[in-house]
Amino acid sequence: MKGVDALRRNKWAIGLMTACAIGVICLVWPRVHRPRGSIVVVNDVPVRGVLPGEFESHERLILCWDEDVSRLAAQQGTKNQPRTAMSIAIKAAQHAVLTEIVKSTWDKLPVTVFVQHDASQKQAEAALANAGVPEGAVEFEEVPFDTVWVRNFGPTGVRRSAHEQSSKPLWVLTDNQFQHRNQDNQFARILAESFQVPVLEIPLFLSGNVLSNGDGLLVTTEHVAEMNRQRGYSRMQLSRILRECFGASQIVFLEDPQQEPNAHADMICVFTAADTILIGEHTGRYDQVDAAIYDRNAKLLQRVRTPTGPLKVVRIPMPARRHRDIWGGAYTNVVFLNKVLLVPTYRGIDEDLQEKAFDVFRQVLPGWKIVGIDCSPMIINGGALRCATMPILRWPNSASHVVFPRD
Repeated sequence: MKGVDALRRNKWAIGLMTACAIGVICLVWPRVHRPRGSIVVVNDVPVRGVLPGEFESHERLILCWDEDVSRLAAQQGTKNQPRTAMSIAIKAAQHAVLTEIVKSTWDKLPVTVFVQHDASQKQAEAALANAGVPEGAVEFEEVPFDTVWVRNFGPTGVRRSAHEQSSKPLWVLTDNQFQHRNQDNQFARILAESFQVPVLEIPLFLSGNVLSNGDGLLVTTEHVAEMNRQRGYSRMQLSRILRECFGASQIVFLEDPQQEPNAHADMICVFTAADTILIGEHTGRYDQVDAAIYDRNAKLLQRVRTPTGPLKVVRIPMPARRHRDIWGGAYTNVVFLNKVLLVPTYRGIDEDLQEKAFDVFRQVLPGWKIVGIDCSPMIINGGALRCATMPILRWPNSASHVVFPRD
């Protein structure tokens, strides 16, 4: 009997150790063996919308002026004064970036600035007036939201088909469900209902992390695949929905960078034409991990074929980290505005490197005006120009419309 008991104890111990080993593998394997990107082809799903390339013309630019910092200070009072002063300084710096965006674009296409309340609008009007933007050049609308990152939660405008143009816009609304950002989660739906825009609602997490060449090619990251896998959607199911709503016949899932604060495609690459994509290239001493990932992503993109031939993959230098813990930023987080390209710049970055990046844009976008905007105050929160703007294809005909009546 003692031998039997010992055998049972040994089996129990072996079973416990096996379970522990499996648990460790399940925890460690995804971290060690990250997905290295993939290309999915989908042709058997009807198309209801086509996502245009951002280099195409747009009707309007929208931004969100997030809050009135003086009201924030009044609400916080004298509690934690250093933190209050820092919050005010950061908000003021971010508002300076938004002001520069409007200053560079108001005479190129209509601009709508969404505000949270009357005090925010007055502050925005004063900032724009001081920057030389004429009174009445910008439209203001009042609507609830939480952050400036409108690309993450705003509506995505699509065409009805590859060639058809419609008198009414068609917006795709995603189900991102950001934590502690309830107003951001409702923003796109409120806009669509207020302007009576037809919508396609999809249960996916995208958070603005989709780039299109306007001709059936989408680029996103493995982060999107993983977030939607957690919602029960396989990579193929996700790709089929992207085919239906955005007209994608090919979806490229890029490998996620490991050293950057977010894994969004617009921090890695940018389409400048239907057959051309720019992808970053790192040479800094603290960027070697991501440098290898970017190189693998470039090789993955070189395998893509477009209707006019192989996808042209052009490398563009990226800002280098000044310290292993301080991200340098990205030059690919740009805004296309009808022959004007807004490109982020950053303080303390090698000017020669920045000029090389600008030269790449000049080479692939001849005839475009390149405008640099200092995004140092925004990049500390992981975003830049594209993240804080939303170009709109076919804005609703009701040009002057207040979403919420003011008191």
